[in-house]
Order: sequence, then C-alpha cells, then structure tokens
Amino acid sequence: MKASISHAAALERMLRGSPFSSDDIAAATGWHSITAARLLRSLHKRQLLHIQGWLPDSMGRDTTAVYAMGARRDKPKRAITTKERSHAYRVRKQTLRQQENIKGLFK
Repeated sequence: MKASISHAAALERMLRGSPFSSDDIAAATGWHSITAARLLRSLHKRQLLHIQGWLPDSMGRDTTAVYAMGARRDKPKRAITTKERSHAYRVRKQTLRQQENIKGLFK
C-alpha cells in the first residue's frame, strides 16, 4: 500500500511540473515505460494533457511525445521528406567513411 501512495505522489509532482514524457514518468514512479505511456495516452484522450513537443529517435523521427497539463492544441509531428532523409543518410555514411580513413592512417 505504501508503495502505491509514493507512486501516486511522484506522478502528481511530475504532472504539475514541467513538460514530461512517458520515460520521465516511468523513472519517477518505477513503472514500466509502456504502463506510463498508456496512462499518458489515456489522460491525453480525456483532454487533461496536450502534446507540447516531440523527442526524436536516433534516425531523427519524432517518436516520443512530450506532454504538458491542459487542454491546448497538440503540436504536430515534424514531417521529414524523402529527400531530407536521403541527404542525412548520405552525410552519415560520408562521415563514417572519413573516420575509417583517418583510423587507417594511424595504425
């Protein structure tokens, strides 16, 4: 019983504070990140939260929602065109090639 009260208190502090993601809620409460994400989606569906922004994954796609209190308009995901995605891939590959070439010089 004591553990659930501390989880609820931690959750309440997070919700009243600055913007947060499901990973932030999971770290504060000790819950699994999927459980925290389900709770946040449920609160968002009831219009108690809004999406203030998005966190990108390793490929630059907006995947993790950052929530804030209130029923405001959600920030849309950033659309990345195929051209932008291809350019970023070519830049990454070129950087890796250059790093490999430099490593070969200093063996």
